[in-house]
Amino acid sequence: MIPASPPKVVTRHRDGQIHAYLTGPGAFGTLEPAAVFHPRAGDEVMESAVQPDLERVVYTTLNGVVCLTHAGDLRTGRSGSVST
Repeated sequence: MIPASPPKVVTRHRDGQIHAYLTGPGAFGTLEPAAVFHPRAGDEVMESAVQPDLERVVYTTLNGVVCLTHAGDLRTGRSGSVST
């Protein structure tokens, strides 16, 4: 038996926030955000991606990459450093 694939997460930037939408094979019509993330003050988000479990967002600015938890906590990379 083939395991079900996880839902696809699509992100959109709206009103200074990152909205994450879950889409699956049966999704149609108007979608509501499954999660909303708030970038750090002063960050201009260029691109973003959200984990399928909706716990973290990774986004790029003109000068770096930022990873935040759903609670807004800054996450660091394996080396312990974050580019900002």
